[in-house]
Amino acid sequence: MYDTDWHDVDAYAEYPYNMVAIKGSSGSRYLYSTGYGQSYSNGQGNTTRLYSFTRVKSASNTDLTESFDKVKVSYSSNLAVSESGKLFSWGENARGSLGSGNTTDKQYATQVGIDTDWDDCWVQGYAGLAKKTDGTMYMSTGYSSWRIEPSTSRTFTQIGTDTDYEDLAIFDGDSSSHGYTVFAKKNGSWYVST
Repeated sequence: MYDTDWHDVDAYAEYPYNMVAIKGSSGSRYLYSTGYGQSYSNGQGNTTRLYSFTRVKSASNTDLTESFDKVKVSYSSNLAVSESGKLFSWGENARGSLGSGNTTDKQYATQVGIDTDWDDCWVQGYAGLAKKTDGTMYMSTGYSSWRIEPSTSRTFTQIGTDTDYEDLAIFDGDSSSHGYTVFAKKNGSWYVST
């Protein structure tokens, strides 16, 4: 018999082949991970490869009990938004993409700040981005090549003053390391950052 209560899933389809999923019903949608565990991306407090979905742990090394709505993964960095609007991050943080104000890898999924009005999230190796319920967009990165201001804040800092962001897509890059980010607005317009 197969489970029928998967809510959301995201995967990094190249090495190290990470995948994080949300499983359960509203109020008890928990994070599960599988894959190589590069830089603590498995949320287990170690770098062990997981061969089946395993519940993500909290900093006390017990099953994380927060209920989640959305999850995004990259090479080895992860972001997730809980049903109560909290933003969580874990994994590789070499470029400050996890919003903790430093470049230290995070072994466990931990809340970013204290805000409870996050709506969505996106992550790639160089930056984490998150949107609030009021349509504002935030970014965390220590990588100075982004053409988005503020481009070197290792905490989630608002991008501009717009309040009409709807969605976002990140293309990590081609063989020449050319990548881009597409921001979609509620009025149907979109913007590209390379």
